[in-house]
Parts: sequence; C-alpha cells; structure tokens
Amino acid sequence: MIYLILIDMKRFILSACLLVFGAMHLGAQEVVYSLNDEDGVYSAGDKVVVYAEASDDVSVTYDIMNYGVDTLDTRTVKLKKGKKKAVYSKKHKETCHIVLNLSYEGLETPVAVGFVVAPENFTAGYDCPSDLREFWDGQVAQLRKLPIESSLVKVTKCKEKGFEKTECHDLTLNMPEGRPVRGYMALPKDAEKGSLPIIIFAHSAGVNKHFNYATPERAVQYSKYGRGCISVDINAHGMENAQPQEYYDGLYNGELNRYPDRKITGHKDYYFRLMFLRLVRTLDYLTTLPEWDGKTVLVYGESQGGAQAMALSGIDNRVTACVAIVPAMNDLGASKQGRPACWPKARNSRMNKDNPLADEILPYYDAALLSTMSKADYWIEIGLVDKTCPPPAIWTAINVIKGKCIVHTFPFRPHHRPVAPYLEDWKKTNYDPRIEWMNEYLSIL
Repeated sequence: MIYLILIDMKRFILSACLLVFGAMHLGAQEVVYSLNDEDGVYSAGDKVVVYAEASDDVSVTYDIMNYGVDTLDTRTVKLKKGKKKAVYSKKHKETCHIVLNLSYEGLETPVAVGFVVAPENFTAGYDCPSDLREFWDGQVAQLRKLPIESSLVKVTKCKEKGFEKTECHDLTLNMPEGRPVRGYMALPKDAEKGSLPIIIFAHSAGVNKHFNYATPERAVQYSKYGRGCISVDINAHGMENAQPQEYYDGLYNGELNRYPDRKITGHKDYYFRLMFLRLVRTLDYLTTLPEWDGKTVLVYGESQGGAQAMALSGIDNRVTACVAIVPAMNDLGASKQGRPACWPKARNSRMNKDNPLADEILPYYDAALLSTMSKADYWIEIGLVDKTCPPPAIWTAINVIKGKCIVHTFPFRPHHRPVAPYLEDWKKTNYDPRIEWMNEYLSIL
C-alpha cells in the first residue's frame, strides 16, 4: 500500500492569498505569481488558477508548456499596479504536467511555475524486468566473492564544528572490478556498541566540481544527526580524496569524460552498474562495525545522488529509509510514452537513440523500477519546473513504492535550488522539514 503524504505547508505561509509566491525584479518593477494550491498538486477536475500581481502597470506574456517542453499556447495579459489577476484558469480532467513560462519586457529569464494533475496515474515507460531481483542478487553475489579489505587513514584536520568529538577517517574499500570505494567515514568518539544508525550520502552528477568531492566536513556533519550516526560521504566514481584540482580536471577530460552518455553495449560496461555496487560494498562494510544499531540505514542524495539512494534501497533491503531530492534515473523509458525522461536521458542520447540494446539494458537501472523491490520509507522532493528530472518521471517511482512515501513539491523549483525570492519559502517548506524528519528518524532506537 502506498501512502502519499503531501505535507501541509500552510503554516509556513504568511498570506492565505499568496500561498506559493515568486517575484522577479527589474529596477522598481516587481511581478509576483501565485497558485490557488500551495503545493501545485491537483486532483482531476480541480480548477488550476495562476495569479500575477505587479508593482506597476505591465504586460505579462506566458507560454503554456506541456511537460515543460512543448508549447501549447502563448498569451499576453495586462496587469494593473497592485491588482492581483488570474493569468491562467482551467479545469484539467486528465493527468498532466503543465509549466507556465512567464515574462515581461526587460526580464532576461522567464519565471516558471508548474503544476501536476492526478499524478497517481503516471506509469513507467519500461515494463519491470521479471528477473530484476535475480539480476541484482547475482551482481551482489559476485561482488561478495572478494573479501572486503578496508583502509582507514585518520583525518586530523576538519573545519566542521564538533570535529573534536568524532572519529573521522579517509576510507577505501576494495572492489573486484573498477575503482574502489573512496570517501570519508565519521562517528562519535567512544560510541557504545549497537548504538548508532548508518547514514550514507551519495553525490550528484559530475566529476570536477566542488559538489562532486567527498569531504570530512560533510561526513562529520551527518555523524551528528539524530543522537549520533555512523556517517559516510562516498564519492560516486571511486576518485581519490583531497587531490589537487588538476587531478579531477584530468578525470573529467579523460577517463570519466561524458560518462553518462556512453554507448550502451551491455551490463558489463554500463557505467552505473559499478556506481550502484560501490554503495552495496559500502553498506557491507558499515554493517560489520560494532557501533551499528543493527537495524537503521538511511541513504541520502540529490539528483544522481538521489538515483543512487533509490537504487540502493531497491537492491539492498537493509536500507530502511531513502531521502531522494529531485532524483535522477527515474522512468528512463519515458519517451516511449511521449514524455521526457530523467537525467541522463540515455535512451534519447546521440549515442543510444538508435541503439536496440538501450531498451534491453536500461530497465535494470531505472530508479522507479528498482523502487518496486524496496522495503524502505521514502522522502522525495520534486521541483515542478524541473526539466532535468521531470515530475512525471519521479512520480512513476512514487506510485510503486510499497512503504510510506512523503512527497514535497515546490512549484517554482527547477533542478537546482530555487533562487531568491523563492529560496526562503523553499527552505521553510522543503529543506527545513527534511532535516527535521531525518533527525527524528535517526533518533529512533
């Protein structure tokens, strides 16, 4: 049974009229947009209303986009200073995802607001392979034929507050093929046996940007969640830690160049197979530590990191909670139903659009299909104007999750965090509740 919980965000909003708002500034000009439903999620037959209010007289033009990519209509509305006006009003009887790109004279980047109607009806483009569990059980069995060898190098410098109260190590775990597991592990000093849950942080896509690197600061930060945790910040590619920028630039331009876009020729060389297996290896090691409480495992990530979190939750049923922020790799076969897929959109890439093996291999790495095997509770966040990981694709996972699934949406969020003036509202309605939930979950013994 799926429990879809759309959190009531009204307590965070100061105005009942402007439940969700955004504003773009052009000199003294300001246009504020709002929806008649604060989370942008509607039932079939509900009326969807988008309002606009300007600080001065202005004409607003908006493109109505199906799935955020195909233009259905373009309209222009004149706004009077200080008067809120409905720029869009319609009852949608069928499941849909609509994005309005709104602009006015002098505004360089259109403001986007999105909504979904009856998202419980979205289904994955690929059928779930009948041997999905058998395939991944076989991959894990092969992995475990090689005994784990670990290397722990004590970290002596860290800028995170509370570092002196933790044990932090540069961690390496061997792998039978490909790059080893590399990251940082931290846990409270002198923790009692059987007292700590596990939290694993997985990284977003890329190679040579600051958010691609594992850091002791992040490991120490997460080790303080709840009443204390065994925390690991694992990089996605098995890269060495704390290297000069030239090292990561070299990987980006060389060995790891365009890793998501490579031609699919089989499971053996599909890049994400080893990425997912490194997470299994990490969990295999962490569950041997005497400090682990023996039951609690939370995996956490954004975008590609969210895909990894969802994949591990399906592959390994020791995962009890999955926190996936705008997760990638959901509904990789969405184009079969005429919808955009999540990153890396491999089926439609230049290398694979005419490749019959793509449809054979990709279903085994589809985060939505992997979620069918999970026993974990989920926390999922969705940006309703996200083109990288579109809402319908993520909903194909939500609709098959068997455990409790808490869903937070934000109508003004693209793939990355929303910018001002949306940021504070998003923080109150999405980010802060997420951190609170994680802390509460990890405090349960």
